[in-house]
Amino acid sequence: MTSQTDASNWVAKLFRPFIQPVVYIHGWVADLFKILSPCRFSALMVIIVSVLLIDVPQCQEALRGLAERNEVGWLVIAQWVWFFIAALLVAFNAWYWARHMLNIDGMVQMEMTPRRDRMRRYVPRILGTGSLLMITWALWLASRAYQPGESTEASAAHHLMIKAIWIASALTISFFLFVQLRRRLFRLDWVAPIISIQDFDRRTWWILSGFAGLAFVLFLAFWFTPLRVGAFLGAPSIVLLAAATWIPFGTVCVFLGVRYGFPALTTLFTAAIIFGLWNDNHQLQVFTDPKSFATQLPLPAARKTVDDAAHAWLLSRQPELTTAKTAKQKYPVFIVAAAGGGIRAGYWTATLLAGLEDHFPGEFAHHTFGISGVSGGSVGSAAFVALLAEQQAGRLQYRQGNNPDCEGMLRPWACAVLSQDFLSPVTGSMLYTDLTQRFLPLSVPSFDRGRTLEKSFEHAWQTQGLSGDRMAQPFADLWSDDHGSQLPLLFLNSTVVESGRRAIVAPVKVDDRNFRDAMDAVDVVQYPMPLSTAAHLSARFTYVSPAATVVDGHRQPVLHLVDGGYFENGGISTAKEVADAFMRAAKDQQLDDAVCIKVLVISNSQGYIANGKSYEGKPFKLMTELMSPIDAIFNALDAHSRHAEAEVQAEHQAILFGLQRRQHRAELPLGWMLSDVAQHEIDQQVVETIAKGSNTAKVGMMLQGIDQCN
Repeated sequence: MTSQTDASNWVAKLFRPFIQPVVYIHGWVADLFKILSPCRFSALMVIIVSVLLIDVPQCQEALRGLAERNEVGWLVIAQWVWFFIAALLVAFNAWYWARHMLNIDGMVQMEMTPRRDRMRRYVPRILGTGSLLMITWALWLASRAYQPGESTEASAAHHLMIKAIWIASALTISFFLFVQLRRRLFRLDWVAPIISIQDFDRRTWWILSGFAGLAFVLFLAFWFTPLRVGAFLGAPSIVLLAAATWIPFGTVCVFLGVRYGFPALTTLFTAAIIFGLWNDNHQLQVFTDPKSFATQLPLPAARKTVDDAAHAWLLSRQPELTTAKTAKQKYPVFIVAAAGGGIRAGYWTATLLAGLEDHFPGEFAHHTFGISGVSGGSVGSAAFVALLAEQQAGRLQYRQGNNPDCEGMLRPWACAVLSQDFLSPVTGSMLYTDLTQRFLPLSVPSFDRGRTLEKSFEHAWQTQGLSGDRMAQPFADLWSDDHGSQLPLLFLNSTVVESGRRAIVAPVKVDDRNFRDAMDAVDVVQYPMPLSTAAHLSARFTYVSPAATVVDGHRQPVLHLVDGGYFENGGISTAKEVADAFMRAAKDQQLDDAVCIKVLVISNSQGYIANGKSYEGKPFKLMTELMSPIDAIFNALDAHSRHAEAEVQAEHQAILFGLQRRQHRAELPLGWMLSDVAQHEIDQQVVETIAKGSNTAKVGMMLQGIDQCN
């Protein structure tokens, strides 16, 4: 017995140096979690804000955007002031309400020790100060996108970002000193433990009422004037203000659950699920009053098929085709496939197509039969065709811009329209009006964040002084006047939630003969839709944009439509079917040997080399059982595009225009806002692609009849 005891003591002595740290760390972590439990809502908001601003490229882009609006000095100052005010409000609420919850009697279910008491005092201070520290870090990461020797505007923005980092650092230190020394400085008494909600002091009730009032004011502002308020505040400030106003509300809900056993948060989420059965406010925006139409539009059933459109297109160019045949040349016909990717794809697509038209004036668009777009590629394609319609109608004047990398007749207009901040208004609507809708039993269509984004597209057109208000007019109106036959057809790809197949918005019928297993979105919707809605219908990538609800005549849901990238993100499948239909029409007119069809693939992926092949990345090792299905789904979306690309390359020898990934240059994020640095990078790539690109030269040789479509 003695020998066994000696052996046990020897083993305990041997492993004690290893066991003691583990026991200490386990006890420390367990205590920390018990301390954090009552103030979990403050901690959650700090974590969410930190991850968004530091790790999400679009948020980093929005931070840079705060420093780059140099054309309006007062707006830059106002946005920075609101940003720092919102940052301080997040820090204050994270500290104050965490401290308040830990001061409630019995909220921490454990006996107090010196270590636990220190945690109880310092955790709220760390949450408040940590939020400011994370915001400072996010600013520093955003400033790293600026490179030495860039333009004067970029240098000025970089200097402003450095100043903002210093200000944020000073606020972080000042806030920590305030929460650490406030009792000594202001001779404050210790607050007695709180037993019930009636024990909240007057100051706490004033703070709670003040933030409730702020939340209500912001709600009204984003309900009635989302575009103006969004542009004034900026997306980063909107996110911070939302977090700041949510912390008191969420903390009170946690208090009610812990103290009184009333599951406030669970009740709210349950109500949102139940109300979601009938309070959908994302109905597709359409014109139901014929008096609101800009022109007399054909009914969906009366539209031509793509075959009919191709026949008419060829007949209108009969003299040119005859001349080409006589000269033993082939007449070039272009079908464009514009890939998705938010405003990055939209800006790249619109400015590239406009640049090609400026480089080959009156030629490129004249030889382009159709454009198949997905997501941001649809937005850019719609803007290009709308600008082209204005030009052909003689209403587009030469625009003298201040961007030397965006010159020409069409390109400056495309740059101006798509350089707007589309992110801030939709962020405000998402975090205030549309979030509120989830907890209301009745549907309020004006709360829809999707409509806010469409209004932003329309506003971007209107503020440039462009006539016609094309973005707000019916989609089919583009092809209704005398110049409509000279415009490329738009094929805007969406995805049906209930089946997963394509839904295509086009001025022609989407029939089974020409489009395999595709839905005619115009036929299903039945009413004309604005051009902004048609473009957005293809660009509804959740969760910034909600799924669009298509309803019948009794306002009952029929189906839901989301981003076309869920089916295939390149728009190549539809482009190939359009090319095949065009070739059949040419064969019917015995012109199949006289025309040369080329699919121009506008890729949005930086650094992607189009060869129709997919490549496996490094194996994912973390949580493979959980992440493997998710990774497979998203990688399969890209693989579908590669497969479609390989098919069209084999049949029509596609020509690729792709964004390069250049060393020491800006990373171009997805989203709905581009900083000046990102715009400048795309502008430079457009200039280089058009001036020096081999594929642009190939397009030019085809237009001149030199390249015989080999």
